[in-house]
Amino acid sequence: MSIKQIILIGGATCVLYSCIGSRTTTNNYTLKETSREAEAHKTKKVLIVGHGGTGTRFFMENLSDVLKQKLLVNQVEAEFEFLGFKEQVEKKLMDILSREGHDAVLHFKPTGDELNPIVVDDYNASPRGASINMQTTAVRFTQDFVVSFYAKESNKAVWTATLSTNLDSRNEKFYNRIADDILRYLQKDFL
Repeated sequence: MSIKQIILIGGATCVLYSCIGSRTTTNNYTLKETSREAEAHKTKKVLIVGHGGTGTRFFMENLSDVLKQKLLVNQVEAEFEFLGFKEQVEKKLMDILSREGHDAVLHFKPTGDELNPIVVDDYNASPRGASINMQTTAVRFTQDFVVSFYAKESNKAVWTATLSTNLDSRNEKFYNRIADDILRYLQKDFL
């Protein structure tokens, strides 16, 4: 290989590298089943509950809207209730489990720092070396949850999973993916 070819390849590599933005945001989540009761509990009406700070409420409202639509396709009605902060949750959850009107509760319990799961990142997304400045903002939601499905007839969690999120909270496709994954676990025995 001649020096001209090496310089040409090296130059092309540098040009391609400079077209990549200076920073990308991480968008991912994991949902892992941790327990499942063997006996099936068919459900017709689910109450989705969550608790935590304002960021968690924003995430839960968006996710519950998608879950409600997808549950309706499975002929399951759903409602959403936000319970507030950790101190108030235990009593409210026990009241909810005994309340009439639903036969299951899908509970999202945040773990870790539930007060500040949203991080706003401002970064320059313009190509390296370009004379233009393309400022971009990413609103990342980073939170871990224990997700539990309580069957009212057994008054205990019949399915649990862990959900870890690190995503741009404005990106609607992740709410759809998370909802699809949760329903994939629940459809066999509980819906």
